[in-house]
Amino acid sequence: MKGDDDKALWTAIYELWCLLNNGVNREDEYQKFFENNPIAFSVFDIDCAEPFDKSSPNNLPHDPEKDYTPEPDFIGVNRSSGVVSIVELKTPFVGSITTSRSDGKRLKFSAKADEYISQANEYKDSIHKRSDARKTIQSLFEIDQISDYRILLIYALSKE
Repeated sequence: MKGDDDKALWTAIYELWCLLNNGVNREDEYQKFFENNPIAFSVFDIDCAEPFDKSSPNNLPHDPEKDYTPEPDFIGVNRSSGVVSIVELKTPFVGSITTSRSDGKRLKFSAKADEYISQANEYKDSIHKRSDARKTIQSLFEIDQISDYRILLIYALSKE
């Protein structure tokens, strides 16, 4: 089985390299990549991931407090630890994701990057605070409990 996993991971790495090398900058193409190559999530310590975007059959319950239905691109779990990851995909070719402070001492996220982080954080909070959302995830992934939450923002292609 290990050999099959290695082959699947190398295939996924090559497919991702092709997308990046060809300059593909469409979020739906990366969504499709991760749907077709779930082994790619293993590099983020995620055993199993499912899409939760608009086109997915998976969905979270409506959040009446925020009056919306959270739609993260993926939700993943590490079954042994019970950690749930909210995965948001954005396009890779966006330029710099940070801006320098006027004093030059430290970088901060750009407004767009900060918006994406906030979006993923809202999804996490909506799941964490609501038992119906947690039960949906526990049932789908067949886990007894959620021990923690993590946000994974896959965004930009930068040395930053």
